Amino acid sequence: MYMTVICLMPMVVQSSFGVPFQLGGTSLLIMVVVVMDFISQIQAHLMTHQYHDQTLIQSPTQP
Repeated sequence: MYMTVICLMPMVVQSSFGVPFQLGGTSLLIMVVVVMDFISQIQAHLMTHQYHDQTLIQSPTQP
């Protein structure tokens, strides 16, 4: 359902509003997937640094 909406959005925008939309449905779908993947990679990177920082703070220091 999600992919159908993304792919049909350019056609709906062109026919309903008369806006010239230069990207096709496939191009728009690829862009959306790349952005979603980029965001998930950033979140994973931040999570690993968060856990790494917590383990450094909680580790006991010996004199």
